[in-house]
Amino acid sequence: MLAYAVRMILIENKMPAEKDELWAAFYECVFDPLFYRFPLKERVSQPKSKTKTTVIDELVGEDFSSATAHEVTTDGVPCPELGATDDALLQFMYQFAKGAAEREVLIALRSRRLYHRIAVLSGEDPLEIYRQRDKDKERDEEQRLHKDIYDQFRNYRLDGDLEKIEKLRRVWETNLIKKLHAKLPSDSPESSRLMMEELEGVQPLILVDIPIKSTRRGGGGSDGLRYLTEESANVHSAQFASPVPRFGTWRVALDDEQLDKRVDKIRIFAHPGYSDFIVDHLGRSEIISALRS
Repeated sequence: MLAYAVRMILIENKMPAEKDELWAAFYECVFDPLFYRFPLKERVSQPKSKTKTTVIDELVGEDFSSATAHEVTTDGVPCPELGATDDALLQFMYQFAKGAAEREVLIALRSRRLYHRIAVLSGEDPLEIYRQRDKDKERDEEQRLHKDIYDQFRNYRLDGDLEKIEKLRRVWETNLIKKLHAKLPSDSPESSRLMMEELEGVQPLILVDIPIKSTRRGGGGSDGLRYLTEESANVHSAQFASPVPRFGTWRVALDDEQLDKRVDKIRIFAHPGYSDFIVDHLGRSEIISALRS
């Protein structure tokens, strides 16, 4: 969900002036969060939506630029409502979200209404339950689909082409809706038909998680990953003389796409209000087949 919101924010703030404002505010918020000033409520307005909203959603939207109760800690914090919390990050992102879809995703995250996982596609290294199915035609097709999806997504990601990634997600979403239409009986009860009509207006209806640790093409070797060590010395300036933290370096391979394909799973998530409806009408293989483009 967060990745979707970030992608849409980057897509919609691609003009030079917009990018400069976004990244300047980002660095200010990240490196000096206690003194970052969020915009007034007038700037953080509630988007109009075609989907139904609950009273909770409306209240959350109204006070999105204000602190929540769990952010206020002690009187000793200069600006407790601006602490570097998850909620502060969501507030920061909300001020740069221009579309109703990503704003509603951020509101859902703040309300802890997460998208539900409805299907999982594994790659080249089968799970234990699949070992007796190594020669199964369906399993072979799933492995090929996993490879195709991963390769396409990775190429777009390494190219930095976020618009193609979003276009691909929308194609998968359209495929899923078409499959639901085909499976919904003509004599379906009115409640199901109304649910289908509502579902077609939901954005985003599905989100697809494709983990990628391989961040370099063409055998780029390894690179150093900096991390803060566990030693307490030289970390806490209040207890020790030196305020400089101690970092270590770990060499990691940046082009090991085979690890991604063997270990990672492609997961399909659906809007919490419609996930049950989808799985009631489509089986796992039908849901996965919607990822063919």
